[in-house]
Amino acid sequence: MAYTAIYDRLVLSVLEVETWLGITPGSGGTMLTLIIDATKEISDLVVCNQFQDSDGVDLAIPNGVKIGVMQLIKQVWNSKGNSGEVTSGIVSKKKAGDLEIQWSDSDTLINLINGPLFAKQAYNALSFYRQEPGF
Repeated sequence: MAYTAIYDRLVLSVLEVETWLGITPGSGGTMLTLIIDATKEISDLVVCNQFQDSDGVDLAIPNGVKIGVMQLIKQVWNSKGNSGEVTSGIVSKKKAGDLEIQWSDSDTLINLINGPLFAKQAYNALSFYRQEPGF
């Protein structure tokens, strides 16, 4: 089962993210749009939650998830190099459900095995909504 609830239904505008990042409105460009989309996809892989009731009716994506995605966006945005390319923060994930946490020495990142590097705040916000695949 593909988990796409966050990517498909979380409303997160570029202007809202620019405000969160403290950058001039309109300065994020296509890179920011790419980062927003990528972090929503990654969040779906971590949370594994369709956000539906028992009848399969879509529920609103919780604000806590939105904060977690915005924390991850901030980390990825801040990790990009001067050239505008992302130098760290996103790598591939083998499959949903594989989760191992290793806290880094800098006390700001965790490593999801074969997955993205997350800010602790992002992981904490998202993990509350995590469902184990198949449940």
